[in-house]
Amino acid sequence: MKKFLLFFSLLLVTLFGCEERYPIGAKFFTYDDIPQTITLKGERLDIPELQNPRKVHYQNGLLYIADDHGGFKIHVVALDDSLTYINRLGVDGVGPGEFTHVWKIEPAPEKDHIWALDIQTKKYHKFSAYQESPKALMDFRQRKDLVAGTELVWIANDRLAGWSEFGGGKFVLFDSAGNQLSAHGKFAGMIEGDWEEFTLNSFFQGHFNFNDNRQKVISTTASADILEIFDLKTKEIITVSGPLNQANDFSIIDVLGYPMAASNGGDMVYYYDGYPTDNYIFANYWGLTDKVIREENDYTSEILVFDYEGNPLCRMLLDRPIIHLSVDEANKTIYGVSFDKEPSIYAYKFDF
Repeated sequence: MKKFLLFFSLLLVTLFGCEERYPIGAKFFTYDDIPQTITLKGERLDIPELQNPRKVHYQNGLLYIADDHGGFKIHVVALDDSLTYINRLGVDGVGPGEFTHVWKIEPAPEKDHIWALDIQTKKYHKFSAYQESPKALMDFRQRKDLVAGTELVWIANDRLAGWSEFGGGKFVLFDSAGNQLSAHGKFAGMIEGDWEEFTLNSFFQGHFNFNDNRQKVISTTASADILEIFDLKTKEIITVSGPLNQANDFSIIDVLGYPMAASNGGDMVYYYDGYPTDNYIFANYWGLTDKVIREENDYTSEILVFDYEGNPLCRMLLDRPIIHLSVDEANKTIYGVSFDKEPSIYAYKFDF
């Protein structure tokens, strides 16, 4: 009887289509679908001023490096033959022009200027690479609807995109006055089951990055191997699932009346970070459990490269794990912050 039922089930699948795959409507791929695999060896950059680097941002021949230790938050280094040290920016504190933790570094409209986000005080700070005072030139505080915004990226002089703690969509747009303008995409159908949108919103929160020339925002997710590409012009969202096509398990906990997703333990870390250049998307992929990351030393991360249609193009195998990356596409160089006992900045030359 079981053999008959199995045959009948297979016949139904053949006649009426395949079983629904999640996320619904995604582009699925595995490692076998990636046409090229290359191995990259990093070159450690000798920058003695660094103590505990956590973020790196490439812009116009300069590296801006966020450091967790020391009295200054951001180091500016020129990418010349001698790695000339240019400046130290950001004074530790909560007063005017001061901040506590660099969560993200992004380009500002002015030449050689950046925005640095302090996630603890919910303030953006603007700096120039060559300014005299280490304090921020100006501060921008999140307010009104924007207070709930996280993983924010500047998409125009007076517009931001990100994720909202209150839910509403995968990609939420705000103005600089703090008003939510619109929300795009729903999390329903991302995984199997009838889950509240708020729960899925908390589970799929990813890292956001933006490419101005492409006018596209990307989101990379650590709790599932999912990458999403949001087109600001058409409002189209491309969802990419792979290479393992997995998501972590979770339970529901009540947080101030909201049903939040909570880890069940033994989680995998999938996409740790991403960087969109003018031509490609570079995604930092781990595919490892928390236990391996905490307790073992012999592991690395890799970079998966996609086009803007979500097609995988290349798998880059690194010689060490990195937690954050930035890309100089013109010179075909990836800059990454290593994840080890002595974090450093490594440069990876690539050609594909």
